[in-house]
Amino acid sequence: MTRSEEALQKILAQSTEAEAAIRRTARHADTVGREIGTQAEVTAADIRAAVAVAERRLLQTGQLAEATVNIKAKSATAEAILEITETAGDLSRRLEQRATTMEAEDRLDNVLERLRAADERLRESDERTRQALGYLRAVPEDSS
Repeated sequence: MTRSEEALQKILAQSTEAEAAIRRTARHADTVGREIGTQAEVTAADIRAAVAVAERRLLQTGQLAEATVNIKAKSATAEAILEITETAGDLSRRLEQRATTMEAEDRLDNVLERLRAADERLRESDERTRQALGYLRAVPEDSS
């Protein structure tokens, strides 16, 4: 074998080795590609699961905020009702006192009216008594 043939066989052997290496690299690249695809699918599934969890948490946060607002509104309403009830009770007591005061005023007016009438009768009686006493003085005393 000549040197040219030897060189050619050497190049052919190297070419075969290079071709085998390329095939191995292609198979390896294919395997790596499949693994990356699998990892990408797993990662996508993990991302979808994380998004679902985040959406549930957001929904729960919204529901919690809504419940908090609802509770605060109910609390404010209860306080307002309590204040209104206290005010109504106070107003009721005042009206009751006013009614009692008006009844007392009416009774006092009635008593004053009766006192005036009694005073008038007493004055009339005093006048009659004076007149009667005047008649008695006019009668001469008997000196016997």
